[in-house]
Amino acid sequence: MDSFSKYHVAFYPEYRNSLIRPGDQAVGEIGSEGPDHGVQGCFQPADECLDDRAGVAPLNVPRQQSASSMLRKCLDGLYLWAGYLAGLFVVAIFVLMLLLSAGRPLGLNIPAGDELIAWCMAATAFLGLAHTFRSGEMIRVGLLIDRFKGRTRWWFEVLSLVIGLGFIGFFTVYAVQMTYDSYRFNDMAQGVLAIPLWIPQLGYAGGLVILTIAFVDELVHVFRGNATHFEKPPPQTAEEAVERAIQSAV
Repeated sequence: MDSFSKYHVAFYPEYRNSLIRPGDQAVGEIGSEGPDHGVQGCFQPADECLDDRAGVAPLNVPRQQSASSMLRKCLDGLYLWAGYLAGLFVVAIFVLMLLLSAGRPLGLNIPAGDELIAWCMAATAFLGLAHTFRSGEMIRVGLLIDRFKGRTRWWFEVLSLVIGLGFIGFFTVYAVQMTYDSYRFNDMAQGVLAIPLWIPQLGYAGGLVILTIAFVDELVHVFRGNATHFEKPPPQTAEEAVERAIQSAV
């Protein structure tokens, strides 16, 4: 609010009322005089308003929740679309293998078909890691951690995520560095299809970066006292256990 508006808000109630918007908050009595005969009070949006008498600044909770939900939506979308991209590479593998197999009797040859399949497999494996981790489908050995409950289990969950983040972060740093070095030195693939090597390495490095983000996201979530996203409740019946095993392709 500029000086002109502040002046009119302080001394002209009609002008003040015309500026009121939903969610705005007036603190104190505008126009009242304090010990120094100055104007006391505050007319600002709620998240910027400070009540000197109470000594606290009210928070605009809906706005904070909106920003948090937007961030949550973006991260979940990142993991999901990385999973979709991994699925597209699976389809590409299927199509390439089908063409390689069916093309031989027909005299159809795909140059560097084996190399393309290998690159697609690497991209599939690494791009799908974050979505697999968040969905609770990653192999998890709980012989020790499943014995604990409550606060003790929470500490073990935090410790497990910190150790996992350390390993994944170390792996990610050197994967990104290797991809960048391939780009910087213009490394070329040594097979039939001579393309810049950093292009197929993007799936490998990008998947690890997204997995690192997922670990940081989960660590912050659990450190705030929440349950893990990937932890599923134990099956209540034998049929449920069998169904989970089928879904996990175990």
